[in-house]
Amino acid sequence: MIEVIIPGKPMSQKRHRDSKNGGKYDPSKQDKKRIRNLFLQHKPTKPLECLLRVDIYAFFETPKSWSKKKRKEARGKFRAKTPDVDNLQKIIFDALNKYVYKDDAQIVSSKTEKYYSTKPCTVIRITKIEQEYI
Repeated sequence: MIEVIIPGKPMSQKRHRDSKNGGKYDPSKQDKKRIRNLFLQHKPTKPLECLLRVDIYAFFETPKSWSKKKRKEARGKFRAKTPDVDNLQKIIFDALNKYVYKDDAQIVSSKTEKYYSTKPCTVIRITKIEQEYI
């Protein structure tokens, strides 16, 4: 199992934008690079080629405008606000593609959960799935 904690506000995939010269660019490029760099010490020598499970736990800071009581009560509870879980997954799956694993199609199971916390971060767990082929 590989587990990495990315400190700071969880990042999500942003929509590709049109550039002034008529092309497209990825505004999430730097965020993906940051995710990859944090995986450097956990990266396998060659990309994994097995079935994988990727679990993502996104911890968002409670709003400063909330009272201390409300902030304390919210800690550890689910957060039903944007960004959507699919955008949290997409940036991580894309950032690690061809780097930690050969292709993100190998991810056959995934769980993404969003919580309130006092310390914003993202926890990513990648687990090999041992399965015999039929």
